[in-house]
Amino acid sequence: MHFTIFIPFITIASSFKSHTHTFHQPSPATTHSHLHSSTFIDADQISKLNYRDLKREVVSRNLPATDLDTSALRNSLVDLLGEPPRPQFHPNSWTRSPESGGDLEATATALVSLAEEGNWKKALRKLKQLKTAVSISNGSSSPDESTQQISEDVYGSILVSLASCRLQGGLSAEATRKVMEEMVALSYPLPQTICNRALVDCLGSSYTNLVTGRRYDNPTNLDAALAMASAMTRNGVNLMLPDTVEQLIQGCVKENEFGEALVLLRVLIVDVGVTPPLRLLAGICGSILSTPPSTVGRKEESTNMGALAQVFAQFDTDGDGSIDLDELRLGLNKALNMNLPESRVAQLMSALDEDSSGTLEIGEFMSLGGLKSKLEEIVREDKVRKMRVKEPEIISAHYTEILTLLTLTKAAGYTLDTLGETEDGRVLLAGGLIAAQKIQNPSLGLRLLTAAAKAEVQGSADKGDILTILVSPEAQVAALLVHSRAIEQACEANEWKLAVGLLVLMRARGLRPNYNTWRNVVMICSKNEKSRKGTQLLFDWVVESGKFGSKGVALPSVNIFNTIVNCCEVCGEGDLTTTVLDKMRAVHNLDGNVITFNIALKRLAKIGNTQACESIILAMLSEGVTPSVVSYTTVIGACATNRDSALAFEWVRRMKLKKCAPNFHTYNTAFSACLDNSAEGTRRAAALAKMMIEDVDAQLLACDIDNNEEFVKDLISLLPDTYTKKLARNLMQQMILVSKEGGVDKAEALEENERFKRLIDFDKEGELERLGIEGKFGECGVNLGADGEEASLDADNDYVNVRQPQREVV
Repeated sequence: MHFTIFIPFITIASSFKSHTHTFHQPSPATTHSHLHSSTFIDADQISKLNYRDLKREVVSRNLPATDLDTSALRNSLVDLLGEPPRPQFHPNSWTRSPESGGDLEATATALVSLAEEGNWKKALRKLKQLKTAVSISNGSSSPDESTQQISEDVYGSILVSLASCRLQGGLSAEATRKVMEEMVALSYPLPQTICNRALVDCLGSSYTNLVTGRRYDNPTNLDAALAMASAMTRNGVNLMLPDTVEQLIQGCVKENEFGEALVLLRVLIVDVGVTPPLRLLAGICGSILSTPPSTVGRKEESTNMGALAQVFAQFDTDGDGSIDLDELRLGLNKALNMNLPESRVAQLMSALDEDSSGTLEIGEFMSLGGLKSKLEEIVREDKVRKMRVKEPEIISAHYTEILTLLTLTKAAGYTLDTLGETEDGRVLLAGGLIAAQKIQNPSLGLRLLTAAAKAEVQGSADKGDILTILVSPEAQVAALLVHSRAIEQACEANEWKLAVGLLVLMRARGLRPNYNTWRNVVMICSKNEKSRKGTQLLFDWVVESGKFGSKGVALPSVNIFNTIVNCCEVCGEGDLTTTVLDKMRAVHNLDGNVITFNIALKRLAKIGNTQACESIILAMLSEGVTPSVVSYTTVIGACATNRDSALAFEWVRRMKLKKCAPNFHTYNTAFSACLDNSAEGTRRAAALAKMMIEDVDAQLLACDIDNNEEFVKDLISLLPDTYTKKLARNLMQQMILVSKEGGVDKAEALEENERFKRLIDFDKEGELERLGIEGKFGECGVNLGADGEEASLDADNDYVNVRQPQREVV
């Protein structure tokens, strides 16, 4: 038999093992733009890397990794080392028998004969001899530099031999991979059946030799399988059978290689044109969800190449690839917190320095067991720290893979609206729901549940969205968070209809809104003056709270009730206000707090019912509720409505006796009550002006720029505002008019008007600037309490309930 002999296209990585070169500050002549001096990889390590590790190392250096076989990936890394010395072949010293490389044709014949006999190990040795012999006969210094090729028949016979042994317990997996990659590099066609069977065997299989009766169990070798798949893909479209691709995907999923699995799934759907079963897609989704994001595509620390070498870089401060005595001493102190005397450091150096060179190379540095353990601990802690920093990015990338899976599911011909009809489809939708929640995309989560709801589920009373939520506890939590976040966003955008609709939908899907969700929706209804809808939701909240006892959502607070009461008042819903107050009494067994009483005062103040207002103040005191400045100011507002200056003055006196300091709203309201064109009213207004001036002077005298925020707020809430000055001008005019009519003599009028003039001339901005607090708090109102709801409602009472009567009077 005649064979055409060609020199092979192959890289012998082991030829570099005796020459240590590392990626560490190379000389300018060999510096590569992608080289990172902090990463240590030598040629020996590169030769031991498997297919996946090679791809990771290449990608981490921003080098192209697509369409490269194992040898090409390894060469990419070796090239970064510069040009290492290559072993030289000496043809004169290489003497062989004809069939062992002495004669090319005889060697090829012997190789094929061994392959046909099934003796693949000897056939591979013959192939190595043939490569070397062809190189020497061609005058090359090494087999790598040959430009000729070995024939397709020779490679084909070896591949058949390797495939027939069914990997023999995994022994021939790498050899099969290597032969396939070499054939692809030489553009030889790969036999489809043989290659598919070899690839599947790499994923774990059992085989019994019919001649010897011996059973072989092939361990999983995912690296070899992926390399074979890459070779088959480069060799021809659709060379991999659909079943092979499916099994390879499952193999990737078992080892958490979800990125590789999705790439293969795309090949199956787009290139091969096969629609994978939902069972496979649901299995991938379930595996991604059950795998912590930080472990995806990651190996144990012991297999992470170059991990300990990162610490070596901390010791090697001058970057020359070795550690001298001073660097060792400083490194132990800095990295390990070990402050050893020089004699001990020298002793340690002597123990580690195997070649007595006076310096430590990376291999020597890692040789001492105790030091290695300590260094490994440091590396692990550093990796955990970096993982925490990158955790959001890792989580986002992890769950984005599920969204990629859903995209491929649609590309395969499945529609979201029908996925909910099957259990596997609901697993996919639940996975997308969880992913949407993790990457904080509630709109996507709601879209998936809407699609699930459209599915027609046979034999179930529940709709597809509910069944999707019930797929797993994680899906239930995700659905709850997605709805809650969507409601929160709707409230932030002031879209009350959307917020209410989402709350209704949430409850229809069997999800229990928490306290904050209920509160957000009720408050947004109140904000938009939707009293009836807010009341309905408030009552629904109360019912929901009683369904699950102590495990149910907390009851709405008194402040929440007050918010709806106030909303009903604003909307003129008197009967509804009474209903809400009755419900509050039934739920909390009390008549309310200061906010509740203030709301009642507001209603009475509008109609000027001062007697009823006084009764409410007395009721508050009897209930142990201390009236606030808003309470007193609202009562004074009722006096202003009736132009009852005497009663207004009396309430100012009472509140001061109760140690409740009036603010500028209080004084303004009392001034309004005095605008009755009477001498008595004018004198009371002058007395009030004197009170206000005395209060302001006392506060300014006591004020210190280092006082706390509450003190400053109290000061600012007392200072006369523009409305105070307007009222003072009106009162001066009234004083002049009363004086002309004889109600007040001229001297008294001039004296009283000086007080009003003092208010008009008061320079608020100047005083604040003098105290160094200008612009810090703005024009703050009264200290309204720590509770945001109470503060906002009290502020509303201040400006709406009190100033409205002022405008009517003035």
